[in-house]
Amino acid sequence: MENHRRLIVESLENRLLLAADIAYQNPLLYQDVNFDQQISSIDALQVINHLNAGDAVAEEDPVGAFLDVSGDNQASAIDALQIINDLNGVEQTNQAIFEQVQDLTSEVELMADLLPEDVETLGKNLLAKVREQSVELVAIRADLEEFLKTPRKNEQLLTERRERFKQRADDLADHYIKEFNKLNADPEAENLEGRDLKKLGLHKRFKAKFDEVRHEKRKDYRWEDYLPKQEVTQEQVDRHVEKLRKAVDQGIVPEHINADEINGAIRSLREYKVFDFRFGDGRHDFQNAPEVSPTEVLEVYSDYVKDGDYQSVDSRHDFIVDQQSFDELWSEWNPVEVTPQIDFEENMVVVATVVGPNKIMMQPVVDANGNLMLKAASTKMWGPGFSYQIQVIPNEGIESVNHVDIDREGGMPTTEELAQKRIDRLRQWKEDGNLPSFISPELADNVLNNLEDSGTPLGKIFRKFMKS
Repeated sequence: MENHRRLIVESLENRLLLAADIAYQNPLLYQDVNFDQQISSIDALQVINHLNAGDAVAEEDPVGAFLDVSGDNQASAIDALQIINDLNGVEQTNQAIFEQVQDLTSEVELMADLLPEDVETLGKNLLAKVREQSVELVAIRADLEEFLKTPRKNEQLLTERRERFKQRADDLADHYIKEFNKLNADPEAENLEGRDLKKLGLHKRFKAKFDEVRHEKRKDYRWEDYLPKQEVTQEQVDRHVEKLRKAVDQGIVPEHINADEINGAIRSLREYKVFDFRFGDGRHDFQNAPEVSPTEVLEVYSDYVKDGDYQSVDSRHDFIVDQQSFDELWSEWNPVEVTPQIDFEENMVVVATVVGPNKIMMQPVVDANGNLMLKAASTKMWGPGFSYQIQVIPNEGIESVNHVDIDREGGMPTTEELAQKRIDRLRQWKEDGNLPSFISPELADNVLNNLEDSGTPLGKIFRKFMKS
Protein backbone atom coordinates (compact mmCIF):
# COMPACT_ATOMS: atom_id res chain seq x y z
CA MET A 1 0.00 0.00 0.00
CA GLU A 2 1.48 3.27 -1.06
CA ASN A 3 1.67 6.14 1.38
CA HIS A 4 0.63 9.52 -0.06
CA ARG A 5 1.83 12.66 1.68
CA ARG A 6 -0.81 15.37 1.70
CA LEU A 7 0.35 18.83 0.55
CA ILE A 8 -0.48 21.40 3.19
CA VAL A 9 -0.30 25.16 2.54
CA GLU A 10 0.74 26.86 5.78
CA SER A 11 -0.45 30.37 6.63
CA LEU A 12 2.52 32.74 7.05
CA GLU A 13 2.54 35.96 9.06
CA ASN A 14 0.88 38.85 7.31
CA ARG A 15 4.10 40.47 5.97
CA LEU A 16 5.57 41.45 2.62
CA LEU A 17 8.64 39.53 1.55
CA LEU A 18 9.99 42.40 -0.49
CA ALA A 19 8.98 45.89 0.57
CA ALA A 20 8.89 45.16 4.27
CA ASP A 21 12.37 43.59 4.33
CA ILE A 22 14.32 45.82 1.96
CA ALA A 23 16.38 48.60 3.52
CA TYR A 24 16.90 51.80 1.54
CA GLN A 25 19.94 54.03 1.18
CA ASN A 26 20.05 57.82 1.53
CA PRO A 27 21.62 58.84 -1.81
CA LEU A 28 22.72 62.25 -0.53
CA LEU A 29 24.54 61.11 2.63
CA TYR A 30 24.83 57.36 3.09
CA GLN A 31 25.43 57.44 6.87
CA ASP A 32 22.49 59.80 7.54
CA VAL A 33 19.92 57.19 8.60
CA ASN A 34 17.34 59.47 10.22
CA PHE A 35 17.61 62.06 7.42
CA ASP A 36 18.47 65.07 9.57
CA GLN A 37 21.31 66.15 7.22
CA GLN A 38 24.10 65.09 9.58
CA ILE A 39 25.86 61.97 10.84
CA SER A 40 25.55 61.24 14.56
CA SER A 41 25.41 58.38 17.04
CA ILE A 42 21.61 58.46 16.67
CA ASP A 43 22.01 57.09 13.13
CA ALA A 44 24.03 54.10 14.36
CA LEU A 45 21.58 53.57 17.24
CA GLN A 46 18.64 53.50 14.83
CA VAL A 47 20.26 50.70 12.82
CA ILE A 48 21.12 48.77 15.98
CA ASN A 49 17.58 49.13 17.37
CA HIS A 50 16.16 47.87 14.08
CA LEU A 51 18.42 44.82 14.15
CA ASN A 52 17.54 44.09 17.78
CA ALA A 53 13.83 44.19 16.92
CA GLY A 54 14.25 41.16 14.67
CA ASP A 55 12.01 40.64 11.63
CA ALA A 56 8.97 42.36 13.04
CA VAL A 57 8.01 44.94 10.42
CA ALA A 58 4.42 46.11 10.28
CA GLU A 59 2.98 46.64 6.82
CA GLU A 60 1.31 49.88 7.84
CA ASP A 61 4.55 51.41 9.09
CA PRO A 62 6.22 53.97 6.83
CA VAL A 63 9.75 53.39 5.57
CA GLY A 64 10.82 55.85 8.27
CA ALA A 65 14.60 55.69 7.89
CA PHE A 66 17.39 54.93 5.42
CA LEU A 67 18.83 51.87 7.17
CA ASP A 68 21.03 50.69 4.29
CA VAL A 69 24.35 52.52 4.65
CA SER A 70 26.53 50.08 2.70
CA GLY A 71 24.27 49.90 -0.36
CA ASP A 72 23.44 46.18 -0.28
CA ASN A 73 19.66 46.76 0.10
CA GLN A 74 19.49 45.36 3.61
CA ALA A 75 20.10 46.48 7.18
CA SER A 76 23.00 44.75 8.94
CA ALA A 77 25.71 45.29 11.51
CA ILE A 78 27.96 46.52 8.70
CA ASP A 79 25.73 49.57 8.31
CA ALA A 80 26.06 50.53 11.98
CA LEU A 81 29.82 49.88 11.85
CA GLN A 82 30.30 52.24 8.91
CA ILE A 83 28.54 55.02 10.83
CA ILE A 84 30.66 54.39 13.93
CA ASN A 85 33.83 54.41 11.84
CA ASP A 86 32.82 57.74 10.34
CA LEU A 87 32.21 59.23 13.79
CA ASN A 88 35.59 57.91 15.00
CA GLY A 89 37.41 59.62 12.15
CA VAL A 90 38.14 56.50 10.13
CA GLU A 91 38.45 57.50 6.48
CA GLN A 92 35.28 56.62 4.61
CA THR A 93 35.54 54.96 1.21
CA ASN A 94 31.74 54.64 1.05
CA GLN A 95 30.77 58.26 0.44
CA ALA A 96 27.99 59.67 -1.73
CA ILE A 97 29.22 62.17 -4.29
CA PHE A 98 27.02 64.81 -2.65
CA GLU A 99 28.90 64.38 0.64
CA GLN A 100 32.18 64.65 -1.26
CA VAL A 101 30.97 67.86 -2.94
CA GLN A 102 30.02 69.28 0.46
CA ASP A 103 33.41 68.32 1.92
CA LEU A 104 35.27 69.93 -0.98
CA THR A 105 33.23 73.14 -1.03
CA SER A 106 33.60 73.50 2.75
CA GLU A 107 37.37 73.13 2.44
CA VAL A 108 37.52 75.62 -0.45
CA GLU A 109 35.61 78.16 1.64
CA LEU A 110 37.83 77.51 4.67
CA MET A 111 41.09 77.87 2.74
CA ALA A 112 39.97 80.73 0.47
CA ASP A 113 42.01 83.45 2.22
CA LEU A 114 45.21 81.37 1.92
CA LEU A 115 44.99 80.41 -1.76
CA PRO A 116 46.90 82.09 -4.62
CA GLU A 117 44.81 84.17 -6.98
CA ASP A 118 44.41 81.58 -9.75
CA VAL A 119 43.28 78.83 -7.38
CA GLU A 120 41.09 81.27 -5.44
CA THR A 121 39.29 82.14 -8.71
CA LEU A 122 38.89 78.44 -9.49
CA GLY A 123 37.40 77.96 -6.03
CA LYS A 124 34.90 80.77 -6.57
CA ASN A 125 33.83 79.17 -9.86
CA LEU A 126 33.43 75.83 -8.10
CA LEU A 127 31.24 77.37 -5.39
CA ALA A 128 29.15 79.12 -8.04
CA LYS A 129 28.52 75.83 -9.85
CA VAL A 130 27.43 74.18 -6.62
CA ARG A 131 25.10 77.07 -5.73
CA GLU A 132 23.46 76.80 -9.15
CA GLN A 133 22.21 73.32 -8.24
CA SER A 134 20.92 74.18 -4.77
CA VAL A 135 17.28 74.33 -5.96
CA GLU A 136 17.47 70.84 -7.46
CA LEU A 137 19.14 69.51 -4.32
CA VAL A 138 16.33 70.90 -2.16
CA ALA A 139 13.79 69.30 -4.49
CA ILE A 140 15.48 65.90 -4.17
CA ARG A 141 15.40 66.22 -0.39
CA ALA A 142 11.66 66.89 -0.55
CA ASP A 143 11.25 63.78 -2.71
CA LEU A 144 13.15 61.74 -0.11
CA GLU A 145 10.95 63.10 2.70
CA GLU A 146 7.86 61.82 0.88
CA PHE A 147 9.51 58.47 0.30
CA LEU A 148 10.15 58.01 4.03
CA LYS A 149 6.45 58.62 4.72
CA THR A 150 5.35 55.91 2.29
CA PRO A 151 3.78 52.82 3.98
CA ARG A 152 5.84 49.69 3.46
CA LYS A 153 2.85 47.76 2.16
CA ASN A 154 2.51 50.08 -0.83
CA GLU A 155 5.17 48.36 -2.86
CA GLN A 156 4.30 49.96 -6.18
CA LEU A 157 4.42 53.50 -4.80
CA LEU A 158 7.66 52.71 -3.00
CA THR A 159 9.20 51.48 -6.24
CA GLU A 160 8.02 54.51 -8.18
CA ARG A 161 9.29 57.01 -5.64
CA ARG A 162 12.55 55.19 -5.16
CA GLU A 163 13.26 55.12 -8.89
CA ARG A 164 12.34 58.79 -9.18
CA PHE A 165 14.69 60.06 -6.48
CA LYS A 166 17.45 57.72 -7.64
CA GLN A 167 17.23 59.04 -11.18
CA ARG A 168 17.24 62.66 -10.03
CA ALA A 169 20.19 62.02 -7.73
CA ASP A 170 22.10 60.23 -10.50
CA ASP A 171 21.41 63.06 -12.95
CA LEU A 172 22.62 65.68 -10.47
CA ALA A 173 25.73 63.65 -9.64
CA ASP A 174 26.57 63.39 -13.35
CA HIS A 175 25.99 67.12 -13.73
CA TYR A 176 28.45 67.88 -10.92
CA ILE A 177 31.11 65.68 -12.49
CA LYS A 178 30.68 67.19 -15.96
CA GLU A 179 30.80 70.77 -14.66
CA PHE A 180 33.83 70.09 -12.48
CA ASN A 181 35.61 68.42 -15.38
CA LYS A 182 34.98 71.50 -17.53
CA LEU A 183 36.34 73.79 -14.80
CA ASN A 184 39.58 71.81 -14.88
CA ALA A 185 39.63 71.61 -18.72
CA ASP A 186 39.18 67.80 -18.58
CA PRO A 187 36.94 65.73 -20.88
CA GLU A 188 33.35 66.33 -19.77
CA ALA A 189 32.42 62.66 -19.38
CA GLU A 190 35.62 61.60 -17.61
CA ASN A 191 35.07 59.50 -14.46
CA LEU A 192 31.28 59.45 -14.77
CA GLU A 193 31.30 55.75 -13.96
CA GLY A 194 31.27 55.16 -10.22
CA ARG A 195 30.51 58.82 -9.53
CA ASP A 196 33.56 59.33 -7.30
CA LEU A 197 34.54 62.98 -7.03
CA LYS A 198 37.93 62.08 -5.56
CA LYS A 199 39.06 60.69 -8.91
CA LEU A 200 38.49 63.99 -10.71
CA GLY A 201 41.44 66.12 -11.73
CA LEU A 202 39.81 69.16 -10.13
CA HIS A 203 39.55 67.42 -6.76
CA LYS A 204 43.18 66.26 -6.89
CA ARG A 205 44.29 69.75 -7.95
CA PHE A 206 42.60 71.40 -4.98
CA LYS A 207 43.89 68.80 -2.51
CA ALA A 208 47.46 69.18 -3.78
CA LYS A 209 47.23 72.96 -3.44
CA PHE A 210 45.74 72.69 0.07
CA ASP A 211 48.63 70.42 1.14
CA GLU A 212 51.18 72.81 -0.36
CA VAL A 213 49.64 75.86 1.32
CA ARG A 214 49.42 74.10 4.69
CA HIS A 215 53.06 73.06 4.48
CA GLU A 216 54.21 76.61 3.71
CA LYS A 217 51.96 78.26 6.28
CA ARG A 218 53.12 75.93 9.04
CA LYS A 219 56.64 77.24 8.43
CA ASP A 220 55.44 80.85 8.65
CA TYR A 221 53.09 80.32 11.59
CA ARG A 222 53.52 82.98 14.27
CA TRP A 223 51.82 82.71 17.65
CA GLU A 224 51.90 86.44 18.18
CA ASP A 225 49.50 86.91 15.27
CA TYR A 226 46.85 85.18 17.37
CA LEU A 227 47.35 87.12 20.60
CA PRO A 228 45.58 90.37 21.58
CA LYS A 229 47.69 93.51 21.51
CA GLN A 230 47.44 96.44 23.92
CA GLU A 231 43.95 96.76 25.44
CA VAL A 232 42.10 93.44 25.62
CA THR A 233 38.38 93.87 24.93
CA GLN A 234 35.79 91.12 24.68
CA GLU A 235 35.40 91.84 20.98
CA GLN A 236 39.14 91.55 20.45
CA VAL A 237 39.33 88.30 22.42
CA ASP A 238 36.43 86.81 20.43
CA ARG A 239 38.13 87.79 17.17
CA HIS A 240 41.40 86.17 18.19
CA VAL A 241 39.68 83.01 19.42
CA GLU A 242 37.91 82.59 16.09
CA LYS A 243 41.14 83.34 14.24
CA LEU A 244 42.97 80.70 16.25
CA ARG A 245 40.22 78.13 15.73
CA LYS A 246 40.22 78.81 12.00
CA ALA A 247 43.99 78.32 11.88
CA VAL A 248 43.51 74.93 13.55
CA ASP A 249 40.77 73.98 11.08
CA GLN A 250 42.91 75.14 8.17
CA GLY A 251 45.71 72.88 9.35
CA ILE A 252 48.35 75.62 9.41
CA VAL A 253 49.32 75.20 13.07
CA PRO A 254 52.68 73.37 13.33
CA GLU A 255 52.40 69.71 14.31
CA HIS A 256 54.46 70.14 17.48
CA ILE A 257 51.74 72.42 18.90
CA ASN A 258 49.14 69.94 20.12
CA ALA A 259 45.42 70.20 20.80
CA ASP A 260 45.92 70.66 24.55
CA GLU A 261 48.05 73.72 23.93
CA ILE A 262 45.49 75.16 21.51
CA ASN A 263 42.63 74.57 23.95
CA GLY A 264 44.69 76.05 26.78
CA ALA A 265 45.34 79.16 24.73
CA ILE A 266 41.64 79.53 23.87
CA ARG A 267 40.63 79.09 27.51
CA SER A 268 43.15 81.70 28.55
CA LEU A 269 41.96 84.10 25.89
CA ARG A 270 38.38 83.62 27.05
CA GLU A 271 39.41 84.33 30.63
CA TYR A 272 41.63 87.28 29.66
CA LYS A 273 44.54 85.24 31.02
CA VAL A 274 47.20 85.24 28.34
CA PHE A 275 50.59 86.83 27.96
CA ASP A 276 53.57 86.62 25.67
CA PHE A 277 57.19 86.64 26.69
CA ARG A 278 59.42 88.50 24.28
CA PHE A 279 62.64 86.75 23.58
CA GLY A 280 65.71 87.68 21.61
CA ASP A 281 67.98 90.66 21.94
CA GLY A 282 65.55 92.26 24.39
CA ARG A 283 65.28 95.36 22.22
CA HIS A 284 62.03 94.73 20.40
CA ASP A 285 58.55 93.42 20.88
CA PHE A 286 56.44 91.34 18.48
CA GLN A 287 55.01 94.35 16.66
CA ASN A 288 58.45 95.77 15.88
CA ALA A 289 60.39 92.52 15.51
CA PRO A 290 62.70 91.90 12.54
CA GLU A 291 61.67 89.52 9.76
CA VAL A 292 62.40 85.96 10.84
CA SER A 293 62.04 82.36 9.65
CA PRO A 294 60.80 79.60 12.00
CA THR A 295 63.26 76.79 12.66
CA GLU A 296 62.45 73.10 12.46
CA VAL A 297 61.48 71.54 15.80
CA LEU A 298 62.88 68.00 16.16
CA GLU A 299 61.69 67.03 19.65
CA VAL A 300 59.42 68.57 22.29
CA TYR A 301 59.40 67.80 26.03
CA SER A 302 56.77 69.47 28.22
CA ASP A 303 55.74 68.97 31.84
CA TYR A 304 54.49 70.61 35.01
CA VAL A 305 56.62 70.54 38.18
CA LYS A 306 54.01 70.97 40.89
CA ASP A 307 56.45 71.16 43.78
CA GLY A 308 58.98 73.34 41.98
CA ASP A 309 59.90 76.58 43.76
CA TYR A 310 59.60 79.12 41.01
CA GLN A 311 57.22 81.75 42.39
CA SER A 312 59.74 84.59 42.38
CA VAL A 313 60.24 84.69 38.60
CA ASP A 314 57.48 85.76 36.21
CA SER A 315 58.86 83.80 33.24
CA ARG A 316 62.20 82.42 32.06
CA HIS A 317 63.65 81.09 28.87
CA ASP A 318 67.12 80.06 27.77
CA PHE A 319 69.29 77.99 25.46
CA ILE A 320 71.35 74.90 26.14
CA VAL A 321 74.28 74.02 23.91
CA ASP A 322 75.99 71.17 25.76
CA GLN A 323 74.94 67.79 27.16
CA GLN A 324 76.25 68.41 30.69
CA SER A 325 73.99 71.41 31.28
CA PHE A 326 71.07 69.56 29.72
CA ASP A 327 71.69 66.53 31.96
CA GLU A 328 71.66 68.71 35.06
CA LEU A 329 68.50 70.56 34.05
CA TRP A 330 66.70 67.32 33.16
CA SER A 331 67.62 65.58 36.42
CA GLU A 332 66.41 68.63 38.35
CA TRP A 333 63.05 68.86 36.58
CA ASN A 334 62.35 65.25 35.58
CA PRO A 335 64.36 62.90 37.83
CA VAL A 336 62.19 59.82 37.14
CA GLU A 337 62.95 59.60 33.41
CA VAL A 338 66.22 58.92 31.62
CA THR A 339 67.78 62.06 30.20
CA PRO A 340 67.49 62.19 26.38
CA GLN A 341 70.83 62.24 24.62
CA ILE A 342 71.10 65.21 22.27
CA ASP A 343 73.54 65.44 19.38
CA PHE A 344 74.86 68.89 20.25
CA GLU A 345 77.17 68.81 17.24
CA GLU A 346 74.10 69.15 15.03
CA ASN A 347 71.45 70.49 17.42
CA MET A 348 70.77 72.78 20.34
CA VAL A 349 68.03 73.09 22.95
CA VAL A 350 65.68 75.97 23.76
CA VAL A 351 63.88 76.14 27.10
CA ALA A 352 60.86 78.15 28.27
CA THR A 353 59.34 78.07 31.75
CA VAL A 354 56.43 79.83 33.40
CA VAL A 355 54.89 79.90 36.86
CA GLY A 356 51.95 77.56 37.54
CA PRO A 357 50.19 74.77 35.61
CA ASN A 358 50.27 76.52 32.25
CA LYS A 359 50.62 75.62 28.60
CA ILE A 360 53.58 77.10 26.72
CA MET A 361 53.48 77.63 22.96
CA MET A 362 56.80 78.61 21.41
CA GLN A 363 58.59 78.76 18.08
CA PRO A 364 62.35 79.37 17.71
CA VAL A 365 63.12 81.72 14.82
CA VAL A 366 66.20 82.90 12.95
CA ASP A 367 66.56 86.37 11.44
CA ALA A 368 68.31 87.27 8.20
CA ASN A 369 71.68 87.46 9.99
CA GLY A 370 71.38 83.97 11.48
CA ASN A 371 70.52 85.26 14.95
CA LEU A 372 68.40 82.79 16.90
CA MET A 373 65.49 84.12 18.97
CA LEU A 374 62.41 82.63 20.55
CA LYS A 375 58.84 83.80 20.20
CA ALA A 376 56.57 82.28 22.78
CA ALA A 377 53.20 82.59 24.45
CA SER A 378 51.73 81.01 27.53
CA THR A 379 48.48 80.63 29.35
CA LYS A 380 48.38 82.52 32.62
CA MET A 381 46.72 80.35 35.25
CA TRP A 382 48.51 81.02 38.51
CA GLY A 383 49.24 78.18 40.86
CA PRO A 384 52.04 76.31 42.59
CA GLY A 385 55.18 75.12 40.86
CA PHE A 386 56.10 75.84 37.26
CA SER A 387 55.63 74.47 33.76
CA TYR A 388 58.31 74.06 31.13
CA GLN A 389 58.75 73.25 27.48
CA ILE A 390 62.01 72.03 25.99
CA GLN A 391 62.56 71.94 22.23
CA VAL A 392 65.43 70.39 20.29
CA ILE A 393 66.25 72.30 17.10
CA PRO A 394 68.97 72.04 14.41
CA ASN A 395 71.82 74.54 14.80
CA GLU A 396 72.49 74.73 11.06
CA GLY A 397 72.39 78.32 9.82
CA ILE A 398 72.50 79.78 13.34
CA GLU A 399 75.34 82.28 13.65
CA SER A 400 74.44 83.80 17.00
CA VAL A 401 72.13 83.31 19.98
CA ASN A 402 70.59 86.53 21.24
CA HIS A 403 73.33 88.28 19.25
CA VAL A 404 76.07 86.36 21.06
CA ASP A 405 78.34 84.94 18.35
CA ILE A 406 78.53 81.12 18.38
CA ASP A 407 80.46 80.62 15.13
CA ARG A 408 83.88 81.52 16.41
CA GLU A 409 87.36 80.12 16.92
CA GLY A 410 87.29 77.45 19.58
CA GLY A 411 83.81 76.27 18.66
CA MET A 412 80.44 76.69 20.33
CA PRO A 413 80.44 78.69 23.57
CA THR A 414 79.17 76.94 26.66
CA THR A 415 75.67 77.47 27.98
CA GLU A 416 77.15 79.34 30.94
CA GLU A 417 79.00 81.74 28.62
CA LEU A 418 75.79 82.56 26.80
CA ALA A 419 74.02 83.21 30.09
CA GLN A 420 76.90 85.41 31.28
CA LYS A 421 76.67 87.50 28.11
CA ARG A 422 72.98 88.08 28.77
CA ILE A 423 73.60 89.13 32.37
CA ASP A 424 76.43 91.49 31.37
CA ARG A 425 74.33 93.12 28.67
CA LEU A 426 71.24 93.54 30.84
CA ARG A 427 73.31 94.99 33.66
CA GLN A 428 74.98 97.42 31.23
CA TRP A 429 71.60 98.55 29.87
CA LYS A 430 70.41 99.19 33.41
CA GLU A 431 73.53 101.14 34.38
CA ASP A 432 73.31 103.22 31.20
CA GLY A 433 69.59 103.90 31.73
CA ASN A 434 68.94 102.30 28.35
CA LEU A 435 66.53 99.49 29.22
CA PRO A 436 63.88 98.52 26.62
CA SER A 437 60.48 100.09 27.24
CA PHE A 438 58.94 96.83 28.42
CA ILE A 439 61.69 96.10 30.99
CA SER A 440 61.43 98.19 34.13
CA PRO A 441 64.44 98.68 36.42
CA GLU A 442 62.67 96.55 39.03
CA LEU A 443 62.12 93.75 36.53
CA ALA A 444 65.74 93.95 35.43
CA ASP A 445 66.89 93.59 39.03
CA ASN A 446 64.53 90.65 39.50
CA VAL A 447 65.84 88.86 36.42
CA LEU A 448 69.48 89.52 37.34
CA ASN A 449 68.98 88.32 40.91
CA ASN A 450 67.29 85.11 39.82
CA LEU A 451 69.83 84.33 37.12
CA GLU A 452 72.57 84.63 39.68
CA ASP A 453 70.66 82.86 42.45
CA SER A 454 71.65 79.20 42.50
CA GLY A 455 68.42 78.43 44.37
CA THR A 456 66.14 78.98 41.37
CA PRO A 457 65.69 76.12 38.86
CA LEU A 458 67.36 77.86 35.93
CA GLY A 459 69.73 79.80 38.12
CA LYS A 460 70.93 76.51 39.59
CA ILE A 461 71.90 75.33 36.12
CA PHE A 462 73.08 78.49 34.40
CA ARG A 463 74.65 80.35 37.29
CA LYS A 464 76.43 77.53 39.12
CA PHE A 465 79.81 78.99 38.16
CA MET A 466 79.03 82.44 39.57
CA LYS A 467 80.73 83.56 42.78
CA SER A 468 78.70 85.46 45.35
